[in-house]
Amino acid sequence: MKITIDNYDGNGAVDYTSSIVAGRPFRIVRRLNQSATCECTLLPAASLATPVRNARITVADDQGVLLFTGYIAAEPALELAGNGTTGAVYPLFV
Repeated sequence: MKITIDNYDGNGAVDYTSSIVAGRPFRIVRRLNQSATCECTLLPAASLATPVRNARITVADDQGVLLFTGYIAAEPALELAGNGTTGAVYPLFV
């Protein structure tokens, strides 16, 4: 699976696949007559920008087939997960 996010900051779509937290649910929900939603938890590295509201997100499988395209509807929620070697660790709930 490959997840890319375009924050519209001039860098284009950036690959956030390595930032997905494996222990948290990754869900794409499709309902009749409603918009599809994608929920995931990211732990971005220092080199990656924090996703912002209205950023474009795409999820594709290993063969490149698009599974989800959309926008981040709200500011990503930060939750203190603890302390790491470089300080506090905040996963993002997107």
